[in-house]
Amino acid sequence: IPFRGYYCCRFAFGIEGKQYLCPGDTVLISSPVYNPYNLILEHRGIHSVSLSLDPLTGNASPASLDRVFASKIPLKMIVLIDPNNPTGISGDPFLLQKIADLAVRHDSIILTDEVYSDFFPPKTTLIDLCPERVIRIHARSKVERSTGLRFGDAVISKKAQQFFRERFGVDFMRLLIDAKAPGGIHGEFHHTTF
Repeated sequence: IPFRGYYCCRFAFGIEGKQYLCPGDTVLISSPVYNPYNLILEHRGIHSVSLSLDPLTGNASPASLDRVFASKIPLKMIVLIDPNNPTGISGDPFLLQKIADLAVRHDSIILTDEVYSDFFPPKTTLIDLCPERVIRIHARSKVERSTGLRFGDAVISKKAQQFFRERFGVDFMRLLIDAKAPGGIHGEFHHTTF
């Protein structure tokens, strides 16, 4: 589901759905990133900006952080993979707070891919820092060591449910159900798992 959840969110918020993410919009993605995420954006004419993270520490490069904060380009969505695959790094509280602040400043939605979080000690996450705008993707298939199962979840807080209702006139579950079909033109979501 994480990868499929990412697709589903793209369809829910993209031109097939609520037309929130449209060609020419910009999405911030932390690096290193799972390459198909970039391809989804490219196929849809959406620009991506990278926030460079040190693969040994998980800390943001100061220059990259400064560049992102100094930019006047509006960020419609922020994508964070935390803990990261393949590096195994996890964002520190300073980085996560900076990302939460950036989301509020740009009025962005945050999509956080946390499929490996069960392998790490409990920590503060973006859903703790910015609950009204975070969609948390998680997968049981990683924890249960059953990678072919493709079973996972998308979690949002009650504050986020209200945020999505107010912004899009529909609750998040309805957005996901509507995003299930017909799938993307590049074959991104042509399966029936949910």
